[in-house]
Amino acid sequence: MNSYMKYGIVCTFLAWLVLVGLTHCAPATKAPTGVVTTNPIPTGGWTLVPKPEATPKPTKTTPRPPTLFLNQNIPAALRPALAEIAEQLKVDAAQNKASADVAIDVQRSPDARVLTERVYAVADWFPSERVNIGSEELLNLWQGVPSADGITTLLLAPETLADFTELWGKPAFNVQTVAADKLVETLWANHAALALLPFDQLVPKVKALRVDDLDILARDANTDAYPLVVRTFISGDKNLTEKIRDALTEKNLATNRNLERMTKLIMTGVTAISRTMAFKIDAAGDNALPARVVGDVLAAADLTMVSNET
Repeated sequence: MNSYMKYGIVCTFLAWLVLVGLTHCAPATKAPTGVVTTNPIPTGGWTLVPKPEATPKPTKTTPRPPTLFLNQNIPAALRPALAEIAEQLKVDAAQNKASADVAIDVQRSPDARVLTERVYAVADWFPSERVNIGSEELLNLWQGVPSADGITTLLLAPETLADFTELWGKPAFNVQTVAADKLVETLWANHAALALLPFDQLVPKVKALRVDDLDILARDANTDAYPLVVRTFISGDKNLTEKIRDALTEKNLATNRNLERMTKLIMTGVTAISRTMAFKIDAAGDNALPARVVGDVLAAADLTMVSNET
């Protein structure tokens, strides 16, 4: 190797050393401001993670029991039964009608239905020849005006007095209250008196008069047209009203005129065929003539008893 080649190698090596030295002495380059590192290098140590809050449990609320309002003029005979039904259905008493879920009243509101009806009859002593009295005549008697045929007094039990005072107002002096078990006896002792009796308290010793020619003893009597009916009405929650109605029906308190407990009996006198009747039968050429005349009447009864003497 000649001297020129050695000199070139030395110069090249020195130049390389200078270049390496300059590289290590260069100042560090700063990262641009505002640049966000997407994957930072973890620095180590523990990270505290907050414990998730427990979801609060819903508070249990006891449902409010339904409430029932009773008008103070509800018939006394109904009150114990309604109190018992309310207890069975877990119904509380309401302070007023507006706040009640169900209301029972003696006055009919637009949304009310009939809950109970209590039917009354005008009774006379059984041998009386009277068969009918007008409702206006009866109201006049309540107000102290005697009837045209001499009736001066109206007898009734205290419970009935309360019902009709609500219906007709305060009675006159001639309206007398008598204990229920003494009414029939008092009526028989005073032939110038009539009595107002609940339908279910009629007995064979009294005669139930027609009122405005409407016979309340007839099964098909129109009670809507009959003036001696005291009704109570119920309104409010449909489900609860149905339960109360059903409970009263089971207790036989929905009405005191239960058609299923009515029996129509007809009893005749002597039915022997007289000579006059025989003549009419022969003249008509119809042996069944008498039966055709009275057959429909006798057939309308549940039980007909005939005295067929020969």
